[in-house]
Amino acid sequence: MKFNRYLYMFLALGLVLCFFSCDGSGSSDRSGIVGPKYTSTPENRSGVSVGDLVLGNKNTCTADNYKNDPASYAEDGDVVGIVVYKGETGTVGITDKVYMVGLNQGTNLIWAPDATTGYTTEFATSQTAGEDNWAVIEATDAAGAADAVTNYPAFNFANTYNVSGYSSGWFLPSFKEIREIYNIKHYINEGIEAIGSGAKLPTDGYMCSSSQSTSDVECISRVALNNGGPSGFGDKKGSYIVRVVHTLD
Repeated sequence: MKFNRYLYMFLALGLVLCFFSCDGSGSSDRSGIVGPKYTSTPENRSGVSVGDLVLGNKNTCTADNYKNDPASYAEDGDVVGIVVYKGETGTVGITDKVYMVGLNQGTNLIWAPDATTGYTTEFATSQTAGEDNWAVIEATDAAGAADAVTNYPAFNFANTYNVSGYSSGWFLPSFKEIREIYNIKHYINEGIEAIGSGAKLPTDGYMCSSSQSTSDVECISRVALNNGGPSGFGDKKGSYIVRVVHTLD
């Protein structure tokens, strides 16, 4: 009988400890964090995944971990972007690089206004990697590029995008890169929700790329935000939504 009494006491103590230490999800951490604080650091990007948040000090974490306990990341600075893809040969971006999309977006921006040199010039821009497409335009139309706010508003938005830790180096993504951004839009929108600031990808309109049309000098490659389709080519003087991209460095 004494043994049974001790057994019942032990079981009751276990239930009390479980009540105070568990959150009901199988985690012993009441904050809800279910993994390590960081998924990657600037020194080691091997653990980074699409949808991870990028912090001002260039560490990354999952959106869930940040949402569950944002205060624990205060020392890391503000969230500055969301990981959208890793570069792979033949797909998107530059091989072996990791890319994030900025939290904010430009709206009603023109690739090149009518009657400008950029509107009627054929640029040898890449359909796969947008990182160097602005340099192609600068080399071809140096005078126009010098006044990008007037002659290349969409590119100007990218060139002047500035957040903590990443004050330069943002670029207008290529056609394949914006297709990839659309394909993982749920990660972007979930990340924006976790942060509580930024702009979700809308469900209508067109997102423009830095890639010129391969068949029409006055058109660019774009993506329809209602279904992700290419929707043909868009006029350079049309109004577009712009998202910017940066490498994790």
